[in-house]
Amino acid sequence: MDNNLICKKMKWQEIIGIGIKPEPPVKELVPGFIAAILFYFLSFIVCYLAFRISRIILPKPIHSVTTEFFKTMLICTYPYGHGQIRQLYGSIGYFLTVVPLAFFTIAAFPDGHGSPLTTFLEFLKGRVSFFSLVFRSIVQTLGAFTSYKLAMFVWSLRIHSFHTSQFNSTACSSDLKVSLEVGFVLELLCVAFDTWLNFQKLSRFPVVDSVLKISNCALMVCLGVHLTGMYLHPAMASGLSFFCNGTSALDHILVYWISSFLGCYLGNVIHVKVTGSKLKTNKSNGSSHEIVAPTDGISKKKN
Repeated sequence: MDNNLICKKMKWQEIIGIGIKPEPPVKELVPGFIAAILFYFLSFIVCYLAFRISRIILPKPIHSVTTEFFKTMLICTYPYGHGQIRQLYGSIGYFLTVVPLAFFTIAAFPDGHGSPLTTFLEFLKGRVSFFSLVFRSIVQTLGAFTSYKLAMFVWSLRIHSFHTSQFNSTACSSDLKVSLEVGFVLELLCVAFDTWLNFQKLSRFPVVDSVLKISNCALMVCLGVHLTGMYLHPAMASGLSFFCNGTSALDHILVYWISSFLGCYLGNVIHVKVTGSKLKTNKSNGSSHEIVAPTDGISKKKN
């Protein structure tokens, strides 16, 4: 009888031991940093090849449309990989990764716009019609929503446990962690500053000028990602978070669309009224200052 009790006790100990035994660590195929780089690389390859093929098989009149679709799609796919970089290396790692990534992408896709805000600036300058603004914004937004499908495809390869967890995730929460009013003002002011700064010439060397502007954008994202997501890009904001829990459709449109367009308009007005008048004064004094076009919001965001 004692032997039976001992056997029973041992069985319960084994059961309890199994119950509390920690799961063995997942053996990764590649380190986290390499997995994140592969995510960016595969996303770029898919979009770039699709872009090149579209220019071969599709009529030339619609090349500008397909260019903006794939460019926006790529820009909006990158943020799905930013979460892994932040998880591993924090904001500093994100900053050091996204600046060269954005610079490279701009160089690879020099034509077309990757954000409705850049198209909006063209409209303000009278270079495109209102119909073209609406149509191209719709195309860019479709590219942003399609980015989720591309991210899911890359995650489905299960290169890393982070990719697997993201692929299996079935829900998301809103990035708007502050009140509607605060979020509206934050996005508006940051877009206004980004728009104004991108008009300025920060260096006589184009590469340095571009890197400084991308760095400014990345820094704003680092500072504001925990507040609103700091997208600075309405199509990206919708593509990545429109259906997430916590923010109504109306609030989303107010914070990420209305405020962004108002901010873009404000930045343009400040440039024209303030900076523009100074440029005229400088030119009359014999000096010159080149205005550079704003870059698209490639570095914008989190995950």
